[in-house]
Amino acid sequence: MRFLVPILAIVLITYHTCQPHVADARQTGEYNAYKSGQLRGFLEEFKKTMKKGDAKHGVPVLDPFMSKHEHIDLKEKGLFSAKGDLDNLRIAGLSDYQVNQGDFAIAGLKANVALLFRQINIMTRYNVSGTLIDEISYYGRGNLALVIRQLNVTADLKLGVKNERMQVSNLVIHAHVKEFDCVITGLYDDENLSRVISRSITKMVPDLLEKYQNRISQYVSKVATNVMNNILKQYTLKDLLDIIGH
Repeated sequence: MRFLVPILAIVLITYHTCQPHVADARQTGEYNAYKSGQLRGFLEEFKKTMKKGDAKHGVPVLDPFMSKHEHIDLKEKGLFSAKGDLDNLRIAGLSDYQVNQGDFAIAGLKANVALLFRQINIMTRYNVSGTLIDEISYYGRGNLALVIRQLNVTADLKLGVKNERMQVSNLVIHAHVKEFDCVITGLYDDENLSRVISRSITKMVPDLLEKYQNRISQYVSKVATNVMNNILKQYTLKDLLDIIGH
């Protein structure tokens, strides 16, 4: 879910466009240029923040993202479940995205964004068990390496305000992958089987993502909304303005 970071940035810039100086720009004819360039420009600039962090506003370095330990407990009925631990997690490439779309509308506080992540590399030690499609059980402990190429993420976002805090009232995310490489060890405690399954996962993931696109979109959008609202509720609207205006 680390790709949510640029989407969270969209929330900030969309709110920014509703401030008085933007309304003044609309009156003076400057609004069209602001509308067409501000969101895209902000997302381009945000790549630097992901690489360097922002100590003033508590934003750590996010590319590469590194964590010594992450506990996961995920479940979506009819789709998958996963419970266990990830150690020495490293994700690189989250700032290497191309902004293909960056539009918003003041009316309704809506934003439409498309980002193309060129390549994301994920490495971790894992100890996880779960199910796939509620039928296939899996378990394992070992190393996991993933390479995701040409990940196209689109997000349609609608915002609202509650108790002087910004909220995501509706979010729809879709993701498409062109190439996916997987190398996993320790699956079912069988290295030969792990190699076979690694090759199968590599071949099948892009097609499976398309086949179950709607189900996956519903799940990811729901989780993303909760994650972002939990972050946003910590900040007043003034706080958000300070973050995007520094």
